[in-house]
Amino acid sequence: MAVKDEPKVEPFPVIRLCKIPKDDRPRWLIEGLWSRQGCGIVGGHPRLGKTWVALEMALAIASGRPCMGRFAVRDRGPVLVYCIEDGKHGVRDRMEGLCEARGLDFEKLGIGWIDAEELTLDRPEDQARLHATVEKNRAKAIVLDPLVRLHLARTVRERLRRSARFGRGSWPSAAEIEPVRRA
Repeated sequence: MAVKDEPKVEPFPVIRLCKIPKDDRPRWLIEGLWSRQGCGIVGGHPRLGKTWVALEMALAIASGRPCMGRFAVRDRGPVLVYCIEDGKHGVRDRMEGLCEARGLDFEKLGIGWIDAEELTLDRPEDQARLHATVEKNRAKAIVLDPLVRLHLARTVRERLRRSARFGRGSWPSAAEIEPVRRA
């Protein structure tokens, strides 16, 4: 029974599950390796090749070729990268080498460098710019490396805590490689 002075509350709409059309889009971005809606971190000790793995995944998504020669790409498309430790020239050289090893034309590859002087995921304005960049370029995935360096925190411990928390937000979370979520 409603109280006289309480405002009327509109309930949320409800749809019977059986009336919702099936989603025919691929479940995997890279079959058996990375889900289309997944995000995560390619992690490990320094100098183990994490960036190489992330760039190999980016190359596979952009080219449609199997990742590491084994894992089929199910949702091919453009990829954006921002690897602040290697810089744009270092990443360009790495990607050109990967293309050469795979017999791919580097010039035709749909991988773009996010040419930002600074990108900090804690700042709402940087989040908005990154989201706009993803939409403008219709990117299927983003490589952000290393995630821990993309936060404003003063200490490594605080950066790690913020990196872990970032993946739980409603805005697409980021890790070393992240598929882009679209409605």
